Amino acid sequence: MCGIAGILDKSSNTEVISSLVIDMCNAIKHRGPDGDGRYVADHLVMGMRRLSIIDIDGAKQPFKTEDGNVIALYNGEIYNYIELKEDLKKLGYQFKTDGDGEVIPYLYEQYGIDFISHLRGMFAISLLDKVSNKLYLIRDRMGEKPIYYYHSDKINAFYYA
Repeated sequence: MCGIAGILDKSSNTEVISSLVIDMCNAIKHRGPDGDGRYVADHLVMGMRRLSIIDIDGAKQPFKTEDGNVIALYNGEIYNYIELKEDLKKLGYQFKTDGDGEVIPYLYEQYGIDFISHLRGMFAISLLDKVSNKLYLIRDRMGEKPIYYYHSDKINAFYYA
């Protein structure tokens, strides 16, 4: 269940696209009734709805690195997150939640986009690297959590529901 949505639109006001992303997330509220989260920046808004299963009260999104340079919203389940978290702790990373998605920005910080090869599970991820100014949309290998994407000269939008 759950879902993510977002819009990158360099020609529109951030308030306008924020309102649209809120509407997109509200449209899937029945799939993620336990919470929502958003990341808002110039010309980019990412949102999500959550059905709480792991770390019911603590794993609020978006997930961010300590310096705030990597931001991730995600839907799905990472089956090997406990092992990944233990490996990252050995490298000095500290975690605030028991949620599976919190490993995503730290894995990216450690391994770059190759972090995907470490993940086992079903997922759709929206990940912003503020340093390189790149937005990645990532899905699991089998497409169990597909991402729908729209691109035009004026707007880029993505949606998973």
